[in-house]
Amino acid sequence: MAVGAVHVSSKDIYDLAQRVPTIFNAAGLINPGTGGGGNGQRQTLIPTAVQTINSTSQIAVGANSVPLSWPVVAGKYYLYAEITYVPDFSAATANLRLTIGGGAALSLRASYWVWAAGAGVITNQVTAMDTDMTSSTMVAAQTYMFVVSAAMNLSGAATLSLVARTSIAVDTYKIQGYSFGTLESVGQTQ
Repeated sequence: MAVGAVHVSSKDIYDLAQRVPTIFNAAGLINPGTGGGGNGQRQTLIPTAVQTINSTSQIAVGANSVPLSWPVVAGKYYLYAEITYVPDFSAATANLRLTIGGGAALSLRASYWVWAAGAGVITNQVTAMDTDMTSSTMVAAQTYMFVVSAAMNLSGAATLSLVARTSIAVDTYKIQGYSFGTLESVGQTQ
């Protein structure tokens, strides 16, 4: 048997690179407490449609297409999200929250910043689930971006969601379809 160089074309590499995220996301999140899983397992969700937020009641970001909601188990997680939105009116504030259905957050530190052209930057943090991360007063037709970076320790099986609401129901805003959220489980040493 002759030994020789194996040729891998750039097309082969490109094809593989296109399939890896799909395979990785299909695997789902792994319990970080079991040996052999959870180290850096991540899932990125990207809403595919514009979503109008028109209520003071919370709704999952992307609920009308791909909701930013993840099934989780007990363990440590890191969430990074960029939510771009455009207000229809000027008066209210946009609000995001992390919520957990089932289980509990043993600890949470969510830092966020909100940016808009001409409106500056707001930075702040929350340390409890269901606590508003609040924008500045919205200005109609401006493009805003919420960036959320959160580390958390969760106690059990649950659904973790990033939700949105407005502070005044008649002052709506539209979350753009190119927003996204990535949740990563963090491996633990026993």
